[in-house]
Amino acid sequence: MPKVQPNWFRLSPLLKFAIYRFLFMRLSETTAFLIRLRLDILRYNTAMKPGEEFIEQGIADLENDLETIPSLLVSIGAPRLRRIGLLIPNKTFSDPEHRLYLLLSKLHDNGAHSKYNSYIRRLVSYERAAECGL
Repeated sequence: MPKVQPNWFRLSPLLKFAIYRFLFMRLSETTAFLIRLRLDILRYNTAMKPGEEFIEQGIADLENDLETIPSLLVSIGAPRLRRIGLLIPNKTFSDPEHRLYLLLSKLHDNGAHSKYNSYIRRLVSYERAAECGL
């Protein structure tokens, strides 16, 4: 038996209206969902600056005198972070760049250099975003 497809032109105007309304309602629901999703994404993006989790953890670690990757990053960026207006503890590590590289070389033998560079990029990204007021 051949498959019969409805001819759009033969449908009654009331049925066409029902189909249009159904499609419009679905489109409106989808559009509303996408708008809500976009607003959630924007809210998330403005809530945290890139690398902010490292800075917050680093400040807490400095206050507790812990030598961690975040605390060494905050020590590296302390002068600029203070100019931005963050309350950085006065006691920072001496020679934090060298200490960070040594710590990373213990954790990642051959990948220490790339890890070091990626952490510094995160720090600089945070500093630039904070200076711009993002």
